[in-house]
Amino acid sequence: MRAMILAAGFGTRLSPLTDKIPKALIPVGGKPLLEILLNKLLAQGFEQIAVNAHHHADKVSHFIKHYSRKEKVKIAVSLEKKILDTGGGIKRMCRLLPGEKPVLVHNVDVLSSIDLSSMYRHFEETDNSALLAVLKHPSPRSLVFDQRMNLVGKNQVDKENIYSRRRSKGSLSVREFCGIQVISPKLFTTFPGEKFSSIDVYLQSAERGSQIKGYAVDSCYWRDVGRFDDLEAAERDLASGKITLKQIHPEMPPGADGN
Repeated sequence: MRAMILAAGFGTRLSPLTDKIPKALIPVGGKPLLEILLNKLLAQGFEQIAVNAHHHADKVSHFIKHYSRKEKVKIAVSLEKKILDTGGGIKRMCRLLPGEKPVLVHNVDVLSSIDLSSMYRHFEETDNSALLAVLKHPSPRSLVFDQRMNLVGKNQVDKENIYSRRRSKGSLSVREFCGIQVISPKLFTTFPGEKFSSIDVYLQSAERGSQIKGYAVDSCYWRDVGRFDDLEAAERDLASGKITLKQIHPEMPPGADGN
């Protein structure tokens, strides 16, 4: 199985911490975020991994060099001289993981108990172009899905107004994208331009008729730790036993197959 880690962001919401170290190396539970995610990927059977880097790229590269040596695993690094946004970063990393096999893409600042290998295998059993992990938790980055969990649009930030990109089937639900997805590489390698958002890829592809599906993970632990209050909350969750860094094979939630 193949995976990419998006770790090129500036981490401005975590300044001044990120003035000196990249967000990817900020510790939670005594371990850098990047190490936590790499450990999970390796434990769940992902053998080919790529990581992108921009902010403090030298420190990310140094960490990966030592981690690779310790774990005896090869990890490709995509160094972005200019930040390419999520979509552009994925497109560039596709060069490091050539071929048409699916790729799991994971934000480095997300902690979860989602079984990534099960999500990957589910994608392999479908004809989808992308499978997005989502929660029933409206946020500024909410997406809209129909009854069959097809992506149909996004929710406006300032009001409950659906921006539809394709005809829907049945009732609609507003869900938060978790920063975890499994993709068909050609969805990005054929997308025009160098710098663009992955969400734009999904919305435009859905509008053209591609199968962009949601993957419900509502009963899983999930936290974006890109802000100080979320970092502190994650530390409390670890201290209380709500989540552990070794929790890598959780029970999958009902409805994870989109039914």
